[in-house]
Amino acid sequence: GGIVDEEGLYRALADGILSGAAIDTWYTYPPKGETVGAPSRFPIHELPNVVLSPHVAGSTWEAVANNAVQTVDNVAEWLRTGTCASKVDLRASY
Repeated sequence: GGIVDEEGLYRALADGILSGAAIDTWYTYPPKGETVGAPSRFPIHELPNVVLSPHVAGSTWEAVANNAVQTVDNVAEWLRTGTCASKVDLRASY
């Protein structure tokens, strides 16, 4: 995808240069309204030395609760000081 050279990763795994990979985040997601789709333009998911998990690690009760606490803390800090630690900087494109 945008960060990982998927073709290079696929070839390194298929050729045994890398002994394995565990992947949670994918560049390609299913089309809107669908639940099934290939995770990559390359058949990484078909390799026996790859472990896949759905990109849902942030959906645990603990993660959602921590996100809520962080959001409340950021809003409170913004109201107190006019700034916060976890702010979006559109000029920096993030």
